[in-house]
Amino acid sequence: MQCFRTVCLWAIFSLFLAACGGGSDTPIPSPDVQDDDNDGVNNDTDSCPNTPSGTTIDAQGCEVSANRR
Repeated sequence: MQCFRTVCLWAIFSLFLAACGGGSDTPIPSPDVQDDDNDGVNNDTDSCPNTPSGTTIDAQGCEVSANRR
């Protein structure tokens, strides 16, 4: 009987997580993280803000020139 109760509780918990989005693989962005140019580097560490979309960048958010690739 104890095993049945454990299985039932686990099933209810799993359904609750699924209904609340707890099983989602989609990360929830933190409200204090900002990346205005959407290059993947947070504003607080972005050495080159406003890089154009589609630009290959380095870890500091600066464009990687064709010579450095």
